[in-house]
Amino acid sequence: MRFHDPTLSVHRTNPVRSFFAVLAVVVLSAFSAKADINGDGKTVICFVGHKTSHGYMKHEYSAGCHLIEDWLKAQYPDAKIEGRHAIPWPENEEEFFKDADGVVFFCSGGGGHVVNKHVPEFDKVMKTGAGLSCLHYGVEVPIGPSAKGMLNWAGGYFEANWSVNPHWVAEFKSFSKHPVANGVKPFKSDDEWYFHMRFQEGMRGVEPILSAIAPEETMKRGDGPHSGNPAVRKKVAAGEPQHVAWAYERGDDYKKGRGFGFTGLHYHKNWQEDSFRKTVLNGVAWMSGLEIPKNGIETEKPSTEFLEANALKYGGDQGSKKKPAPKKVAAANPNAKPIFESKPVENGKTKGHSTDIAVKIPQGAKEIYLVADDCGGYSFDWANWAEPRFVMADDSEKKLTDLDWKSETNGWGGTRKNQNASGQEMAVNGVKIKYGIGTHAPSIVAFDLPKGAKEFKARGMLDDGGTSQNGGAAESSVKFLVYTENPGPAVAKKSTGGGGGGESEDALAALEVHPELEAQLFASEPMIGSPSSIDIDARGRVWVCDVVNYRRNQGKRGGGDKIMILEDTDGDAKADKSTVFYQGNDVDSAHGICVLGDRVIISAGDDVFSLYDRDGDGK
Repeated sequence: MRFHDPTLSVHRTNPVRSFFAVLAVVVLSAFSAKADINGDGKTVICFVGHKTSHGYMKHEYSAGCHLIEDWLKAQYPDAKIEGRHAIPWPENEEEFFKDADGVVFFCSGGGGHVVNKHVPEFDKVMKTGAGLSCLHYGVEVPIGPSAKGMLNWAGGYFEANWSVNPHWVAEFKSFSKHPVANGVKPFKSDDEWYFHMRFQEGMRGVEPILSAIAPEETMKRGDGPHSGNPAVRKKVAAGEPQHVAWAYERGDDYKKGRGFGFTGLHYHKNWQEDSFRKTVLNGVAWMSGLEIPKNGIETEKPSTEFLEANALKYGGDQGSKKKPAPKKVAAANPNAKPIFESKPVENGKTKGHSTDIAVKIPQGAKEIYLVADDCGGYSFDWANWAEPRFVMADDSEKKLTDLDWKSETNGWGGTRKNQNASGQEMAVNGVKIKYGIGTHAPSIVAFDLPKGAKEFKARGMLDDGGTSQNGGAAESSVKFLVYTENPGPAVAKKSTGGGGGGESEDALAALEVHPELEAQLFASEPMIGSPSSIDIDARGRVWVCDVVNYRRNQGKRGGGDKIMILEDTDGDAKADKSTVFYQGNDVDSAHGICVLGDRVIISAGDDVFSLYDRDGDGK
C-alpha cells in the first residue's frame, strides 16, 4: 500500500508502520460487497484533480486522494479496487475512464475546474452509470455547461454569487438513515465549509448527509461572488440548516448512477476526526457501488506525523518544512532600472492577453530578476512567463524552467514551474502553455544567469485562472519587467491605475521625523501590501497584519488576509525574507498583533484569538 513507507518516519516509533499494522487487522475483518457496475470483478475509482493549491497541509488534493484509495482498499479487499490518478486531466481520457465505477474530483474549482473543458466527453462517462464524488473546492464550477453537468451528475454544486465559503466550526447533531451516514456520530469540525449550494430543483434525488446551522459570523463579510448575497443572508438569519454533504441518485438517463458532495477538506488535519473521515469514505465507496457496513467504514485515526508524511509525499514541497532555504541574492539597489518594461497587459484590452519579451543581456550581468507588477490592483492578477528562455552565445536556446530560481515572492498562491499560481495547468485564452513559470502579481523571481546568455525571450501573459473568474475581466492586469540588478521589494509602481503615487523611497522622504531620529525603509511592496499592525519578536523578526479584505475591498484577496513574518537575514537592516505565517478569512482586516514566544495573539473584527508555532517553523 502506498502509505507503507518506512523512509517517512520522523520519530523513533514509526507511526506509518503502526498505522499500516492496524489497517491490516481491518482488512481481515472488512465487510466487502460490490454492485459491480461493469461486471468485471473489480472496482475502478478514477481520481482527477490537482496536486495542491494552498501549500502544505491545505488543499492537499493528491495526498487526500491517495489516502481515500488506500483506506478503501483496506476495507474492501474482495472488491479488487483499482485506483487511477490524473493531474490535472488524463491525456487518454477514454482509456483512463474505461470501466470506471466511480470518479472523484478533488481539485481547484471555479474557472480552473478540471472538467470545464471536457463536459461533453465526461457526460458520456457519467451515462455509463459511473458515480461521481466532488470534494471541497471540486464542488465549484462556473455557470454554464459545467454547472448543468454537475447538477445532473452530482445533484448540486457551488454557484458563485449564490453559495458562500466562510471558515467556521460546523456542529453536526443528527443524520439521515442513508447508507452514507452509517456509523456517523455527532461531531464538530473547523473547516472552510461551503454552503447554500445550488441543488436539483426541489432537492429531487438529493439526500442531505451533513447539515448544520451556520452562525451569524459566517455572514460578516460583504456581498461578493463567494462571501455573501441577500438570499443566503436571509436563510442564515432564519436559522435554516445548511447542507454541506449530500448523496444523490440520478435518473434512468444516467443508469441511476450516484453522486456525493462534500464541501469540507480545506485542512488536511481534519482527516483525524473519526466521523469526518467516515463520512468521506462512506460517500466515495457508496457512489462507486460498494455496500456500506452498518457502522460505516472504520479506520484508525491517522497521526499528525502520518498526515504530514503523506502531504510531503504527494503534495510536493509547497510551503513544507522541507522546502530549501532560498539562495542569497545580490543586495537590493533601489536605483536599479529595468532592461525591459512592458505596457500593462489587461484583460479585455490587450490582444491575446500577452506581450512579447525580447531583451539583450548587458555584459557583466550575473543575475536576472523577473518582476510581475500588479498595476496597482491585486485581484485576479495571475501572471505567466510563457516559454522563458535564454539565447546563448552559439545561438542555441536554454529553457529557464531547466534552472532553479534563487528566490521568489508572490502575491498569492505560489510561484511554480509549468503550472499557474494555483498549481493548475497554465493556459491563456484556452490555449495551453508548453512550459513556463506561473505566479501571481506582485512577484519577483530571481535566477543566476547561465554563462554565455546573450538574450532573454518570453511572453508575459494573463493566466485563465484569473481572467475566467467573476470580476476577472474587469480587474486582471499585469506589467512585466526584467532587471539584471535586484530591485528589492520596493519595485516601482508606475503602471496605469497605480496604487497611489510613486516610489516607496519618495514616501519615506515625505515622513515627518524628529531631528534626533532617522527613518529607513525596511520593507514595502510587493513583499507586503497594506500593513495594519506590526509587532517585533525576540529574534528581531517583524510580524505584520497584511490586510486587503476590508470595506469595499472585502473578498478581494482570494484565500483571506495574511499574517506575515519579515526578516533581515543578511544584517543590512532591510527585509529580504518573507514568510506567510497564516492566511485565512478569519484574519480578514486584522487590526492587532502581539507575539509572545510561540504564541501569536490576533485581533480581527470582534474576535481575539491565539495561533501557536510550537515547532518554530514560522507556520
